[in-house]
Amino acid sequence: MDDRKILLVDDEPERASLLLDMLSGAGYMVLGPVQTGEEAVALAGDDHPDLAIISLFLSGEMDSTAISGRLELLYEIPSIMVGNGETVPETGVVRMPESEREIYGVIEMAVYRQRVEAKVRADHELVDATLALVSDAVLICDRQGIVLRANPSALSLLGLEKEEISGMPLSEVFGLGDEISGDLLARFSEGDGPVVWPGPLRVLKGDGEALTISLSGSCITDPSGRGAELIFVIRNQAYALNLLNILPDPVFILDSEMVPVMYNTALSEFCKSMGFPSPDAGDNIYDSLPSFLIGRADDYTDLFDTGISHEITRTLKTEGQTEINFSLSYMPVSEAGEVTHIATLIRNITTDREEKEETEQIRHDFQASQGLIEAIADLCLRMNEPLKVISRMLVGREGYAMEQLSEKADEAAVLISEINMNWVKYENYRRYLK
Repeated sequence: MDDRKILLVDDEPERASLLLDMLSGAGYMVLGPVQTGEEAVALAGDDHPDLAIISLFLSGEMDSTAISGRLELLYEIPSIMVGNGETVPETGVVRMPESEREIYGVIEMAVYRQRVEAKVRADHELVDATLALVSDAVLICDRQGIVLRANPSALSLLGLEKEEISGMPLSEVFGLGDEISGDLLARFSEGDGPVVWPGPLRVLKGDGEALTISLSGSCITDPSGRGAELIFVIRNQAYALNLLNILPDPVFILDSEMVPVMYNTALSEFCKSMGFPSPDAGDNIYDSLPSFLIGRADDYTDLFDTGISHEITRTLKTEGQTEINFSLSYMPVSEAGEVTHIATLIRNITTDREEKEETEQIRHDFQASQGLIEAIADLCLRMNEPLKVISRMLVGREGYAMEQLSEKADEAAVLISEINMNWVKYENYRRYLK
């Protein structure tokens, strides 16, 4: 009936004989019976049986559990332990079979179980080997948030050992409260496709050190379409936040749900200076900040559709009626050709505008001073003619009537006055420009 080789281990002759007869009658090739664990291990090494049937009541130095473990460890041979009580398949213990048909069913079920377990182990080993190649930290959990496996990057990032993290609730892994952990599991379990947790998540490492991470992932479904496991990809956001915090201007990044995934310290200070709270992670940004401060929601919606950067300006008045001018620069962030986030940079351009106005005034004054110099030069030229007339008259070269002399003197006086006025203006501009 079957060409499987079965190793029989039993030191009670009558029971061993019954088992031998049933095994032979069912068509199996029987190795043994042997009476001790040492003999069983030696025979298994020589003949490589497909399965071992071991009496639960061996009296030698190695009991049935030890023999089963040694055969599994050395040769990956599955075992059935035969006892007098009820069958407990999960433990590998069965009651004494009473027929060839019954022992055949027990053996085939055990072999099938061993094949399935071997395949599962191979699949798990393949998954573990694949995850080990991933540079990002990866966790796989069941739908209740119990960690099933973690790759080396995750263990290193979270400061935990493999033995510690296996079977640990996600709330303990991240040091989060039950409410946040519940929201997190619900969001990823119900997500259709990849899901990104909105905003930086502040968690605790194994040693209690705080860690800021971003979290993305998805729900892995079984053949029935039901969510079976959750896979999380964890990235350390400390580096990105440090880069953002270097910037002196406020910056925030929104996802398509208008939820801030990251913002720098400058934004918090800007919000505080304007009398508003900093955005809350996980909440729509308009729950915290008004549109006149960060732009209209429609502007962001258009950006997700078009992917075209642009800039707008805003002018606000403080309670003291001081004008504040600032610009909003919108920069789409794309992945695989699709806009996934919008980065917004806020710049206070009040000083820029004042400097521009001052520069324009300087340019105007400089041009005016140049015009005054030209006017003074022209007046000086015009002074030549009346001064020549007066000079000739005074030295008696020509006879001019007193009326003509008075006229030329008046003309000269007017020109001198204009020169003086323009010179005063020029000196004022010169001192201002200096």
